Amino acid sequence: MTSDAPAGPASLDRLPLPPDPASAGAARRFVRELLARTGPYPDGLLESALVVSSELVTNAVRHAAGAPLTIVVRTSPSQLSIGVEDTSTDQPSVVEAYEGGGRGMVVVEAMSSRWSVQQRPDGKVVWAVFDLTDAG
Repeated sequence: MTSDAPAGPASLDRLPLPPDPASAGAARRFVRELLARTGPYPDGLLESALVVSSELVTNAVRHAAGAPLTIVVRTSPSQLSIGVEDTSTDQPSVVEAYEGGGRGMVVVEAMSSRWSVQQRPDGKVVWAVFDLTDAG
């Protein structure tokens, strides 16, 4: 474990958000405040986490047909996971950008260690995971 990893057991924090473009800003504020309380974290992680949070929320607002969403942040000494829950069953994908957007999951993939989709009976959670420990 690196000395920059958060100490203590895993925690889970959630913020329900309306299906509105302004929710991306609310998600960034939530993640910024949470990481300020639970850090320190490795250099550059805050900026990456804020961008990824914004992209995940923006995707949910655009593609979840006006349904409420929730940003979920799971912290542990070895990982930071940021997820967005929504009620859509549509799967996100990494696609080439098109006029008017479409780069969200490309950005998430580039800035996080990995991403995944967790199907649920009432929709899905799209997770972005940041590994905080050294591989060696």
